[in-house]
Amino acid sequence: MGLKNFAERSIVTAGIGLAFHLIQTRQNPIDWGKEKVNDVRVKVDQYQEFQASRRAVQHNLTKLQEAIQNAQPVITDIQTDINKFEFKIQPRVAKLNDAINRLNGQDSTTHE
Repeated sequence: MGLKNFAERSIVTAGIGLAFHLIQTRQNPIDWGKEKVNDVRVKVDQYQEFQASRRAVQHNLTKLQEAIQNAQPVITDIQTDINKFEFKIQPRVAKLNDAINRLNGQDSTTHE
Protein backbone atom coordinates (compact mmCIF):
# COMPACT_ATOMS: atom_id res chain seq x y z
CA MET A 1 0.00 0.00 0.00
CA GLY A 2 2.82 2.42 0.83
CA LEU A 3 4.42 2.12 -2.59
CA LYS A 4 1.07 2.62 -4.34
CA ASN A 5 0.37 5.79 -2.35
CA PHE A 6 3.88 7.06 -3.04
CA ALA A 7 3.46 6.48 -6.78
CA GLU A 8 0.05 8.17 -6.83
CA ARG A 9 1.34 11.17 -4.88
CA SER A 10 4.39 11.44 -7.13
CA ILE A 11 2.22 11.47 -10.25
CA VAL A 12 -0.17 14.04 -8.76
CA THR A 13 2.74 16.22 -7.63
CA ALA A 14 4.35 16.02 -11.07
CA GLY A 15 1.03 16.93 -12.69
CA ILE A 16 0.57 19.91 -10.38
CA GLY A 17 4.15 21.00 -11.07
CA LEU A 18 3.57 20.74 -14.81
CA ALA A 19 0.30 22.68 -14.57
CA PHE A 20 2.02 25.40 -12.54
CA HIS A 21 4.85 25.56 -15.10
CA LEU A 22 2.40 25.83 -17.99
CA ILE A 23 0.54 28.64 -16.24
CA GLN A 24 3.76 30.51 -15.42
CA THR A 25 5.11 30.22 -18.98
CA ARG A 26 1.68 30.79 -20.54
CA GLN A 27 1.96 27.65 -22.64
CA ASN A 28 -0.75 25.25 -23.55
CA PRO A 29 -0.11 21.53 -23.03
CA ILE A 30 -0.02 20.75 -26.76
CA ASP A 31 2.68 23.34 -27.45
CA TRP A 32 4.63 22.15 -24.41
CA GLY A 33 4.39 18.54 -25.62
CA LYS A 34 5.55 19.49 -29.12
CA GLU A 35 8.45 21.46 -27.64
CA LYS A 36 9.53 18.49 -25.51
CA VAL A 37 9.26 16.08 -28.45
CA ASN A 38 11.41 18.48 -30.48
CA ASP A 39 13.91 18.74 -27.61
CA VAL A 40 14.18 14.94 -27.49
CA ARG A 41 14.72 14.76 -31.25
CA VAL A 42 17.46 17.39 -31.05
CA LYS A 43 19.16 15.48 -28.24
CA VAL A 44 18.95 12.21 -30.19
CA ASP A 45 20.46 13.92 -33.26
CA GLN A 46 23.24 15.42 -31.12
CA TYR A 47 23.94 12.02 -29.59
CA GLN A 48 24.13 10.40 -33.02
CA GLU A 49 26.51 13.13 -34.24
CA PHE A 50 28.62 12.61 -31.13
CA GLN A 51 28.77 8.86 -31.75
CA ALA A 52 29.75 9.41 -35.39
CA SER A 53 32.50 11.82 -34.30
CA ARG A 54 33.70 9.36 -31.67
CA ARG A 55 33.90 6.60 -34.27
CA ALA A 56 35.82 8.90 -36.64
CA VAL A 57 38.30 9.82 -33.90
CA GLN A 58 38.76 6.15 -33.02
CA HIS A 59 39.35 5.28 -36.68
CA ASN A 60 41.87 8.10 -37.09
CA LEU A 61 43.63 7.09 -33.88
CA THR A 62 43.98 3.55 -35.21
CA LYS A 63 45.43 4.90 -38.46
CA LEU A 64 47.87 7.10 -36.53
CA GLN A 65 49.02 4.17 -34.40
CA GLU A 66 49.59 2.11 -37.55
CA ALA A 67 51.54 4.96 -39.18
CA ILE A 68 53.73 5.34 -36.09
CA GLN A 69 54.37 1.61 -36.06
CA ASN A 70 55.25 1.63 -39.77
CA ALA A 71 57.53 4.66 -39.33
CA GLN A 72 59.52 3.13 -36.47
CA PRO A 73 62.06 1.31 -38.69
CA VAL A 74 62.66 4.52 -40.66
CA ILE A 75 63.15 6.50 -37.46
CA THR A 76 65.62 3.89 -36.23
CA ASP A 77 67.53 4.04 -39.54
CA ILE A 78 67.68 7.84 -39.39
CA GLN A 79 68.99 7.74 -35.82
CA THR A 80 71.63 5.20 -36.85
CA ASP A 81 72.72 7.45 -39.73
CA ILE A 82 72.90 10.44 -37.38
CA ASN A 83 75.05 8.49 -34.94
CA LYS A 84 77.40 7.41 -37.76
CA PHE A 85 77.64 10.99 -39.03
CA GLU A 86 78.40 12.32 -35.56
CA PHE A 87 81.12 9.69 -35.15
CA LYS A 88 82.66 10.61 -38.53
CA ILE A 89 82.71 14.37 -37.88
CA GLN A 90 83.88 14.16 -34.27
CA PRO A 91 87.60 14.58 -35.15
CA ARG A 92 86.81 17.64 -37.28
CA VAL A 93 84.66 19.15 -34.53
CA ALA A 94 87.50 18.62 -32.06
CA LYS A 95 89.96 20.38 -34.42
CA LEU A 96 87.50 23.27 -34.88
CA ASN A 97 87.08 23.60 -31.11
CA ASP A 98 90.86 23.63 -30.67
CA ALA A 99 91.21 26.32 -33.33
CA ILE A 100 88.47 28.41 -31.71
CA ASN A 101 90.10 28.04 -28.32
CA ARG A 102 93.47 29.12 -29.74
CA LEU A 103 91.85 32.16 -31.36
CA ASN A 104 90.22 33.04 -28.05
CA GLY A 105 93.57 32.71 -26.30
CA GLN A 106 92.67 29.61 -24.35
CA ASP A 107 94.80 26.56 -23.81
CA SER A 108 94.01 23.85 -26.36
CA THR A 109 94.17 21.15 -23.70
CA THR A 110 91.06 22.44 -21.90
CA HIS A 111 87.82 21.53 -23.61
CA GLU A 112 84.33 22.57 -22.66
